[in-house]
Amino acid sequence: MGRIAHELADGDIRKITIELTPDLFARRAINVPGILMGAVLGASTQDIKAYHNVLREITRQGIAVDIRQVSQPEVQRIHVEATGRNAFVDALNRGGGRLKLVDAKPSLAAAQTAAARLGIKLAEA
Repeated sequence: MGRIAHELADGDIRKITIELTPDLFARRAINVPGILMGAVLGASTQDIKAYHNVLREITRQGIAVDIRQVSQPEVQRIHVEATGRNAFVDALNRGGGRLKLVDAKPSLAAAQTAAARLGIKLAEA
């Protein structure tokens, strides 16, 4: 999701807001670095160098990070505030790295196109 949000945003990133369902929020120390890697750097979770550098890079760029728990099950949302165009991705976590896109800004179609370009397989249901 972070990589999709990164693709949809434009300009310098100023703030990332992550909303997670209770089970993902409880494991945020595991989930958040990967989300931030994608949202800030456009990096895959397989990029170990990005994993080690993402928090330092966020500090260097002065990016604010807000992590919130939402009550709805399976929900993950990422908001990227940027100087050019903001981005938003709303998805349902289907486990195993799969997600179902629910909504996105600037558009759901743009998010689906970005996922395809990045090789991210989306769940149908």
